[in-house]
Amino acid sequence: MLIKRIISGFFLIFISILLIFLGKLPFTFEIAFISLLGVLELYNLFSLKGFNSFKLYGSISTLLIVFCASLKPDFLFNLLLILFLANIVIVTVNKIRSISSVIDLGITYLGYLYIGWLFSYLILVRDISDYFLIFNF
Repeated sequence: MLIKRIISGFFLIFISILLIFLGKLPFTFEIAFISLLGVLELYNLFSLKGFNSFKLYGSISTLLIVFCASLKPDFLFNLLLILFLANIVIVTVNKIRSISSVIDLGITYLGYLYIGWLFSYLILVRDISDYFLIFNF
């Protein structure tokens, strides 16, 4: 199992380096795919421990954070984050019956904020205009 993850990691690194130079859109789709896999993996790990998260809202929020980082207007990026936080709270208000539902909501927030925001910065770093200076010593 570990060998399979190491081989897939090297393959993913090679594809990522290739897509950095192919353009913004292919790299954005790759980052969106990786972040979606990451957030679903995190939610599945928590579900093994007995917690339930709102996977649909967490996945959609993660993807929208990544794609808004690709568009790069700061206002839209912050507005979208606030709207999805409010959306999850409004949807789950009717479902909260115990403290475990609040924990599940926190796990959903953790997933899409931690993973979505982290991977969105890869797109923002790629957009720095002088990134070729790294390779010109």
